Amino acid sequence: MTLPYIEYNLLALNEHGVFINPISNSTCYVNPSLSGHDSDYILKTFRAWFNPNNIYFYDVYSSNKTKINVSSQDKIDLSLTTGYIPKYFYCYHNVYNRVERLMEEDDEIDILKSILVQACNVDSIELVWPNTICTSKFNIYETFYNYLIMDYNVQVVPKRVFNKEKEAFIDYKYNEILVPDSELRLKDEITSIRKLVKKDERYKYFR
Repeated sequence: MTLPYIEYNLLALNEHGVFINPISNSTCYVNPSLSGHDSDYILKTFRAWFNPNNIYFYDVYSSNKTKINVSSQDKIDLSLTTGYIPKYFYCYHNVYNRVERLMEEDDEIDILKSILVQACNVDSIELVWPNTICTSKFNIYETFYNYLIMDYNVQVVPKRVFNKEKEAFIDYKYNEILVPDSELRLKDEITSIRKLVKKDERYKYFR
């Protein structure tokens, strides 16, 4: 499926993350400054996934590499299982009357982005590098056809899957021999359009 083209140049650069939802093709943002009922749902879900109290994902938490301490107030260490090693700081939670371990914000956003892109089929719009999309998809010429003809760069990172034998996430290696002919044809089309058609006319070739 080819994503419809959206011009992202006007997005506020103070956002911590901009992602493309693979189901709705809509744009999702990460904003840690929100709190209470308006708190960022992507960030809330990630915090529950990576450092949970009552929410569990069977494969990850059943792994022998997942460290679960005896005390119910201690958090779970998923670093060996997921491969992501966050930096933590501690603060006192007034509501629950206990010390909680929190993640450094920048580190948290980096890990959140890695997990979304590598393991959850979500694509990231890069704010540091203009006109760049980060993905773990294999069919980049079909998926990002409209973006590629508009001079976007697509950075492919390894897809990560849970290996039950190793009880940990590993990089999924894709055999390049299996790349379909359609991808190669689309790549040639994109190269030709970028070479022969002025940018302000390329929208006529959107798929």
